[in-house]
Amino acid sequence: MTETVCYKIRDRNTGLWSAGGTEPRFNKIGKSWSKGPLLNHLAQFKIRNGSFREVKCGIPDNWEVVKFVISQSETDSVVGAREMYESRKVKK
Repeated sequence: MTETVCYKIRDRNTGLWSAGGTEPRFNKIGKSWSKGPLLNHLAQFKIRNGSFREVKCGIPDNWEVVKFVISQSETDSVVGAREMYESRKVKK
């Protein structure tokens, strides 16, 4: 079984997910990161004094990092998936 780990940043106050960027917007879907890029993203919010890139906001206390472990449990052909989708349609 194959497992993949990804991370998202959630605003605990709103329940919305970060879409990334230096001035992140939050929405219902958000952005997924692997561990290295997540840490790089969060590093830009550290307070740096005397740096050419001085950021004074820091990481907000209401942000949390949520870890997702995605595992492949079974596979199906595209035809099988289409049949499953068709079987759930409401017949009129």
